[in-house]
Amino acid sequence: MKRLVIIFLVLVLLLAVAVPGFRKGFLMAAVVIVGLVLLVVFNQSPTKHPVNPPAAAVSSLAPPTHISPSRIEVRDLRTDFPGYKRQVSRVTVRLFNNSSDQTLKKADFRLLIADCKTDCVTVDDETGSFDYLNVPPQGARDVSLTVKNLGVTIAGSPRIDFTVTGAQAE
Repeated sequence: MKRLVIIFLVLVLLLAVAVPGFRKGFLMAAVVIVGLVLLVVFNQSPTKHPVNPPAAAVSSLAPPTHISPSRIEVRDLRTDFPGYKRQVSRVTVRLFNNSSDQTLKKADFRLLIADCKTDCVTVDDETGSFDYLNVPPQGARDVSLTVKNLGVTIAGSPRIDFTVTGAQAE
């Protein structure tokens, strides 16, 4: 049986190479067959996903617990200054979770960067959040952020203030 299939395939390939009219028909038939096979394969996926998840799965998620930003301590502020063309483009801080029983999952922040030459002038004021933290109770993590617009140029010396404005725990 295998020999017969191999002989048939070799004969079809020889006809496709030797006869131009057969080549066109063979190409169109091959495209139709491949399309039908793909259609059947994709329509018969083994796992069917419901459009709406069951109510039990939705209700099992606990709402996030808000904790006081004063429970989150910011230390070890580091930057890449003086970076390229005296810019601050990256800021890294260490966040300490001073809670005794809650894991920190999200922290909202405010970043102020001032350029201090003779007087200090604010050159960047932005807010954001670290959404996927996993800082255990009494633990710490280093987090980094890129300053918007890929950095700010500092003519004098930078003064950087990083404040946690909100936090969520689990």
